[in-house]
Amino acid sequence: MSFFKALFSLFGDSKSKREEQVNPVALPQRISDKIAKEKIDPYQQAARDTLKLVNMPDEIKQKIVDSFADINLNERDIGKKISEIVIKDLEGVEWNWIEWDFWSKKCVELDLCPYNMPWPLPEKLDFEYERKKYSPDKAFNLCTLKEAKERLQAFPETVSMKKADVVEFLKLNTTAWHAVIDPHIEKIWNNKKHYEGATPNIVLKCLLDTIYRRGICLYNIRRGKKIRGIPKEEFSFTEDQKLFDIAKNDPATPWKKNYGHPVPGGDLFYSFDFPDFNK
Repeated sequence: MSFFKALFSLFGDSKSKREEQVNPVALPQRISDKIAKEKIDPYQQAARDTLKLVNMPDEIKQKIVDSFADINLNERDIGKKISEIVIKDLEGVEWNWIEWDFWSKKCVELDLCPYNMPWPLPEKLDFEYERKKYSPDKAFNLCTLKEAKERLQAFPETVSMKKADVVEFLKLNTTAWHAVIDPHIEKIWNNKKHYEGATPNIVLKCLLDTIYRRGICLYNIRRGKKIRGIPKEEFSFTEDQKLFDIAKNDPATPWKKNYGHPVPGGDLFYSFDFPDFNK
């Protein structure tokens, strides 16, 4: 065997061995499977409770509930996986989620949204924000003198001006500057793809993600109660905590259950107090 062939063989074997290594902190498969099985009932209960607030054909609701028993609940992005299962069934079907209808309007009014809730409205061009990226001194890096004067037809005094004079004029006249720079901003905006707002498919994904998060909450509450723990809500994101408090103090909040976040996409987790241990 040549030196290089032996060297290649050595590193090749090492790579193979590395690929076979098991995550040292991973749970044994038997325990992982047991946890996934225990999650089925609370996740399905969360699905049934949430779907009571959804106007959708019963057979599709049932398919969603059943899906929580058909996939591995220890995997990531459960909401996306289930949306892929039911999305075709909803083609051409009119449906709505009462919680979404309530909170999407309220979140816009409050300008406050859970971290994992898609923003309801489409992205809009903010001229004021975009204008800050430019200055009249650089105007002729973006357009010719002829183009600038075409945009300044409302300002006849600029007709005979040279570039330097136009720049000084734009510095002193905000309306004129906007007339020159805004077409450039708009052209760049139109050439890019932008968020179109919460489409039905995006709302479906949020619905299923919300069920998943509420399922985690119910699963953990049940586990805590087995050892007489008293749950306390905790939050990873300030937005989620603020909206939780708002929802709990609003009698019109659609979600009435005593587990999970009451706002679509809202996330929380529980810490537990054990009064029996403190005696």
